[in-house]
Amino acid sequence: MRTRVLFLCTDNAVQSPAAEAILRAVAGDLRFEALSAGVTPEGAFDRRLLASLQAHGIAPPPGAPKGIEAVTGKAYDHVVTLSDDVQERAASVPAAERMHWSFALDGADDLAYRRLIVGLRRRIELFVTVIDKAHGPTP
Repeated sequence: MRTRVLFLCTDNAVQSPAAEAILRAVAGDLRFEALSAGVTPEGAFDRRLLASLQAHGIAPPPGAPKGIEAVTGKAYDHVVTLSDDVQERAASVPAAERMHWSFALDGADDLAYRRLIVGLRRRIELFVTVIDKAHGPTP
């Protein structure tokens, strides 16, 4: 059984889709089901994020940004909020465990996006290691 992880941020254009894409790249779709959403979703993923993911060899998440209402009908093993303003809204999403990783984009240049990708990747690799140690790696 796959571990279901939902990443939430304000607009589902930068932080949460980056985390979704990185988890898919790090752990694969067989071990984890990664999803993302936002409280006030944008119409498209940030183009600079997509370029940064591509530069790191990471496929972008499928589809377009989703609102939190699109994901509240499911239960998740982990709900991870990535921006401070969504923690309260995340309470409406059923989850076995909730965590908050504050990952603000600290600028609009390429370096800011690279720092975001590298920081999220480190955190997600640690997250996967902890889950694997607690439950054993899934196929």
